[in-house]
Amino acid sequence: MNLSLGLDFGTSGARAVVIDSNLQVKAQTQYAWENSESNKLPHVWQKALFSLLNNIPENIRQQIQAIAIDGTSATVLLCNSYGKPLSEAFLLQ
Repeated sequence: MNLSLGLDFGTSGARAVVIDSNLQVKAQTQYAWENSESNKLPHVWQKALFSLLNNIPENIRQQIQAIAIDGTSATVLLCNSYGKPLSEAFLLQ
């Protein structure tokens, strides 16, 4: 079965949903930010991502064929040439 994973990183937390080709939800999970400023910290985003993925059952994860990611609009993250963050994220308004 071909499954798709949708990830949403917003101002209140991160969410994940896995659907099949008939748009039936196969798994979903969420991760709340610890405080209002934590949604600007790249290491917190990584922790949230790993938590979301680990909360999806392995047999479902193995069937994921596509991934879509949505994030807070107008977010800028400065990185070096290796993709390592150099600062907190800037949430532009």
